[in-house]
Amino acid sequence: MKDKDLLLQKKLGLNISSRRKSLGWTQEFLAHHIGVDTETISRIERGVTCPSLKTLAKLANALTITIGELLDEDPPPEPEHIEVIAKLIEPLKDDDRSLILQTIRTWCHYFVNMRNN
Repeated sequence: MKDKDLLLQKKLGLNISSRRKSLGWTQEFLAHHIGVDTETISRIERGVTCPSLKTLAKLANALTITIGELLDEDPPPEPEHIEVIAKLIEPLKDDDRSLILQTIRTWCHYFVNMRNN
């Protein structure tokens, strides 16, 4: 493999790892989310292997980022808080999502009221 290709593969792995961590996800969670095993995510993040285009597209979609941003020299942007919450509650059942959202609303109202007093 050419040095340039290896550097790109390593950078891709670092960007995937960085974005995953900024979302507060484990490798296991990401792997389950896109339908691969945890070792696959580990190998991609370490730059040992390069994902197929299909897997790369799944990774980008799951991480709410473009493939271009994953391949960029600069680290991917930090996700917005709403993106993090949306991705965390996405796999939950409707009732569970509603409970989580109601809990978030309650805490937000509590903190706003604490500041105003």
